[in-house]
Amino acid sequence: MDLKAFAEIRKRIDYTVSTRGQWVGICNEDGWPIMDITAIANVSASETRGETASCEVAVEVPEGSRLIDELVGPDTGINKTGELEIAGAAARLLVVQRAGMRMAYTITHTVATGKTAPTQLTIHGVDLIESLAAWPCPTIPLQWQNASFTQWTTDASGQEYTTTRELARVEMGTAADGYTVDGPAAATVRTLIQDSLDAVNTAMGWADSPHMVVDFPKGEDTSPRLVIRTNDDTIWETIAAPAHSAGLTISVDLWWPGDKPLRRRVSREPEEFTSWSPTVPIQLVTVEVSQ
Repeated sequence: MDLKAFAEIRKRIDYTVSTRGQWVGICNEDGWPIMDITAIANVSASETRGETASCEVAVEVPEGSRLIDELVGPDTGINKTGELEIAGAAARLLVVQRAGMRMAYTITHTVATGKTAPTQLTIHGVDLIESLAAWPCPTIPLQWQNASFTQWTTDASGQEYTTTRELARVEMGTAADGYTVDGPAAATVRTLIQDSLDAVNTAMGWADSPHMVVDFPKGEDTSPRLVIRTNDDTIWETIAAPAHSAGLTISVDLWWPGDKPLRRRVSREPEEFTSWSPTVPIQLVTVEVSQ
């Protein structure tokens, strides 16, 4: 989507929020809005930040609705109540925008109800913070950045694969190594998340077009000192408990062109930052001291 077309859509969304209190819509896998949802029967979306959350939106749909075409995919199944559960083929985001707040959720599945054809869709989604629960948190991130993919016909023990696999060898820490990171709590968590994003993005060849970045605000970090032990688990499993104990709130938001510029890290050593306004939607991680 070009920025001129998006600017017009953004005006309509902002107008809807100002006149009706909220805008609900569907975004594609890249975060661009592709559809408004108007005939809403119910919206259940928590405004609490910093915790994994879910969203549920019930929508009345007429026969032939584009929403049915978009969310009702080929994979169907009947649940215990006789309702049709559907998961679309393409990744889609459910977005609820209210004054000063945009909440985005990855759609997990849709339940369609109706006698002869769907007349209501119940769309289920999970908070974008869930993506941190699926992203590795390497103990030695620089080793991952130096990894390269090659063709493997056997595993490390020599056991043959049925088909050739493309794998990259990465070094992982052990319990005996006792890898830890420490420093002011907010800065430590921000750095750990960005290191993890950079490590995987570089190894996978995604460094030039990251889907997610961490916001590094200016100013001195006066949060208490925090020590985090890393063990190659996921980001969320690594940081959730320590961050909570340090009184931090971690959020993942959908940033759109036209939003306030973010401040991203452009160099790890030496550490350098720059103001950035990308021309595409991006998932933005913020780490703040809870009020």
